[in-house]
This record gives sequence, C-alpha cells and structure tokens, in this order.
Amino acid sequence: MPLEGDGARIPGLIHSHREELAALQDATSTRLGGALIGHLFEQIVADPALSADGRGWIARLEPAVVHLAAHDASLLKSHRHPAWTLVNRVATHMQDGKEAPSPEFMQWLAEAVAQVEIQPTTATFEAAVERLTQWQRKQAQKRLTSVEGALELLQRNATLEDLVAQAKARLERKLD
Repeated sequence: MPLEGDGARIPGLIHSHREELAALQDATSTRLGGALIGHLFEQIVADPALSADGRGWIARLEPAVVHLAAHDASLLKSHRHPAWTLVNRVATHMQDGKEAPSPEFMQWLAEAVAQVEIQPTTATFEAAVERLTQWQRKQAQKRLTSVEGALELLQRNATLEDLVAQAKARLERKLD
C-alpha cells in the first residue's frame, strides 16, 4: 500500500534500490570500492560550504583516488590516508565565503592535481600533501612576519603604559 501522496513513487524507489543492491552483490571488490569512493565524492562536492572552483578540483581528484583504491587497500581503511588528507585540505582551503585562494595556491593545486592524475600512487599523494604543508608553513611565516611590526609597537605601548603608571605613582607619592 503506497504512502499517502506518493503513489507508485515509493515502491519504484525500493525496487530500483533492490536491483542496485543485487547488481553489487556479484561485483568485484574493486568495483565496490569504486562505488563507495564515488558516493563519498558525491557527498564531498555536494557540501554547500565548498566553492564552485573547489568542487571542480575535488571532482578532478576522484578518478585518481578510485585508481589508487584498486592498488592500495589502506585507502579505505583510514581517513588519514594521504589521498583523503589531500582532499580534505583542498576542500578546507576552498570553502565558499572565504577569500579567493591566492595565485600561488592555485598554481600549486594545478601542479599537484596534474601530478596525481598522471601518477595516482600513495607516494604522489604524500608528496602533494607535504608540498601543501610546506606552502602553508611559508604562508603562516609570512603572516607572522607581516604583523611583527604591529606586535612590537603593542609591546612598546604596553611597556610605556607600565612606565607611565610607575612614574605617576612616584609623582603622587612625592606630591603627598
């Protein structure tokens, strides 16, 4: 008996789902792994927090991750695998509403994705993650260097305020 307002839609959905499950029962582990990864990538690119550019770059990584899964079983065993680390960091960096990624990041991203597409190995993903980590450290160092002057001024101001307070206390003692 169909649910009110759904007519034949619900039984049709259930039937198509059963066929899909039956088809996957005879599938190889590689095909099942590819289907699972495809589903994960659909969820990632559907995230509204991800920018349109981010969706495109993440989608370009999917075939390399699927290929890698066929050769590296650890990909589906840990969320800390370099492939997932790379996908996560790219998605985090390319969130909608954040300022546009820098040209340096976009250049790195284009090179990293091209390399991963050519040679989808764990080592290639590890190298891409390491280069991204180094780039992020350089960016953090640049930000730190850019605020050093303001930090020094704040420190001098704090010291000056302490000196003024001490001088004021001495002057008040002398006046008393």
